Amino acid sequence: MRPQEKETVMDHLVEAVPTAAASDTVEAVLRHLRNKQWDTLNYVYILDEKSCLMGVVSVREILAAQNENKMSNLMTRDLVVVHPHNDQERAGILAIQHDIKAVPIVRPGTNEFLGVVGADQVLKILHEEHTEDFLRLSGVQREHPVTNILHASPWRLARLRLPWLIIGFGGGIVATLVAGFFEASIEQQIFLAFFIPMVVYMSDAVGTQTETIYIRSLTLKQSPLLRYAIREFLVGVLIAAVIAFLIGVFTVAWTGLWPLAWAVGAAMFVNVALAPVIALMVPTLLYWTKKDPALGSGPFTTIIQDVVSLIIFFSITTWLLF
Repeated sequence: MRPQEKETVMDHLVEAVPTAAASDTVEAVLRHLRNKQWDTLNYVYILDEKSCLMGVVSVREILAAQNENKMSNLMTRDLVVVHPHNDQERAGILAIQHDIKAVPIVRPGTNEFLGVVGADQVLKILHEEHTEDFLRLSGVQREHPVTNILHASPWRLARLRLPWLIIGFGGGIVATLVAGFFEASIEQQIFLAFFIPMVVYMSDAVGTQTETIYIRSLTLKQSPLLRYAIREFLVGVLIAAVIAFLIGVFTVAWTGLWPLAWAVGAAMFVNVALAPVIALMVPTLLYWTKKDPALGSGPFTTIIQDVVSLIIFFSITTWLLF
């Protein structure tokens, strides 16, 4: 079955919204508002004689203004708009970025007012897009609308999820081979084997946190990569210092071996500090190649993170202990 096309803002068009002329007074507009049932009532849209959008006034401002005041004195001319062909997600992004409850839809070129994407529609869009991103980040192929996946048959769900899981299985084989390469180190210090799940988990957890937030930031186009990477690395260093200290204390309390505690703590510190940087690699590459950064980032990053974590862990502990 072929997925449906992406919804546009016109699929969420609300036409029963209050409009006024720039010359209308507050008193006239309030009278107009009371005389009709509106689908959304957050803003009054100011139109010219050709129904082109000139500005917008919040209902709250109108209620606080003097009756003789005109819309031309109250309206905001710095407009945030979408066009009919725009993806629905753009309306949600603009609503968040500009802290507005409804986004007007205008015809490109003429600025003719068509209606708005109302507050209810914005919430619906944000919920739907968030669910899609979550499914894709989890390694489930994108399908629209989301309900197609949420109510799909077990056979279809298995077919959608298996490709990424098979890739993960291949990554698991690589991780097993990496651990096998350091078999001599494990034989000399059997305690190293017990720390593998903890080191891999902490690296994955920190990387997943970074990746999830970064993908949303990419979607909102709010993230200069270099600045974001530096900030996340510093965050990773701070988290790594705390986790390394805790695992060092635990190791000493459990084994009584100070050299092992230093080695495991150092390996944990390096792994956790680098986890955010590794987590940024895959979604950034996908974004630069015009691919959806949420599609497959989770599975790919997990594979890379696990293999790198094991290499770092065994390299550092082998170097410090033997």
